[in-house]
Amino acid sequence: MEEALAHVSGEVHDVLINTPAGMRNVTEWAKKQACWHRVKGLDIDWPSSFIRELASLEEDRERKREGRKDQKVLNGIEVQTAIVEAGREFWKQMMDWGLQNDLLSERDVKLLKLGSLIPQKIPNENQAKAIFEIYTRMRLEGFRNELP
Repeated sequence: MEEALAHVSGEVHDVLINTPAGMRNVTEWAKKQACWHRVKGLDIDWPSSFIRELASLEEDRERKREGRKDQKVLNGIEVQTAIVEAGREFWKQMMDWGLQNDLLSERDVKLLKLGSLIPQKIPNENQAKAIFEIYTRMRLEGFRNELP
């Protein structure tokens, strides 16, 4: 990168100091659109070491896609881990509280029953996410227990 910047700065320097006829003030020349057009039009012979370091736009997009996939998996694993670590008693207490307050659907009850079977039965990633959503909703409704 240093080599490339040193190289390009030399090329730009040449454009700046070679003002057109009749213009002596380099700082005024640098402000003119014509100067910037010349700089943009430079045919830079970039150092090959710099070119090898550049990633293509497609490679960059692929890295970002992979990063999002990895983060999604990590988030799913983190949620699943939190659900399991909370333990069966936590989910049983929340289910009892939710039923007493008439806040749970049949689906919610099934999912919380699954949580109350931990560690004999472990929720899959989607089930864990759904259980966490129930937990978030119950907290908003007044459930006081926090995930450990």
